Amino acid sequence: MVLSRDGYVGISRASERQFNVAAAVDRKALLRTTPAKFVADVLTRAGIRFPAELMSAHWRGTPPLTSSPKHVATERVLLIGDAGGYIEPFTGEGMAFALEAATAIFPLVEQAVQSWTPAIAQSWEALHRQMVRNRQRTCKQLAWILRRPWAAYVTVGVCRVLPGIAERLISRTNVPANYRQPARIGTT
Repeated sequence: MVLSRDGYVGISRASERQFNVAAAVDRKALLRTTPAKFVADVLTRAGIRFPAELMSAHWRGTPPLTSSPKHVATERVLLIGDAGGYIEPFTGEGMAFALEAATAIFPLVEQAVQSWTPAIAQSWEALHRQMVRNRQRTCKQLAWILRRPWAAYVTVGVCRVLPGIAERLISRTNVPANYRQPARIGTT
């Protein structure tokens, strides 16, 4: 991952001769350039050679990275994982939360299959809020750091000296939250 003032670029190896290149870019920065030129500039400044043939590659965009639906439940619909909202995908919290939510939501789904009531949606709204609150706070803090190269530099330096801080940050985004399973909802 390479940071810049206007975003960051990530590269991962897909095979011996293939790489995935992704970037999170400030919307205003993309008004001044193209995705390929932005990525090339960020990588070049970091001393990473950007192959010229990537300038003509097809680049696809996504909606803004932060997603926060107003509600995560409505009649017969319960959202989990990324559909239930996320701050930024760089932490893997979407995958971790999707798995955690699938386990937590199971008793509510069992009840919904038997007999839907609005209380099921209300229970999921409350449980979802309880499960994601701390994790999303940590992700917001990490996103703030990544948007400021000086803060990222300082944070990485501190984590090198005190690796326990890095371990805590990682666990706060990916370790299951402590939550109370809702009591079985009676049907009326």
